[in-house]
Amino acid sequence: MDRIKFIWSQIWNIMREHISNVAINSSLEVAFFAVDSLKQLSIKFLMKEQFATSLEFQREFLKPFETICSRVQSDDIKELILNCCNYIISHVMKN
Repeated sequence: MDRIKFIWSQIWNIMREHISNVAINSSLEVAFFAVDSLKQLSIKFLMKEQFATSLEFQREFLKPFETICSRVQSDDIKELILNCCNYIISHVMKN
């Protein structure tokens, strides 16, 4: 793994834990904002050429969606996560 991926991987480990914890918040507004932020960050990184070719790195960026979905109680948040993943797969992964 080159230096850029290594550094971003270390930063992402901290960020994904924080975002995942915020996304399971009992306030739907806070949780929606966290999931949407996660979607936007994931899209930005996955569209970068140096990250787009690494399946391991892609898995690392999408892992928080799985974590949130397994821990959250709200069906609305679970539906949002599915919609986000659908969007990412259909728009980002094609490029």
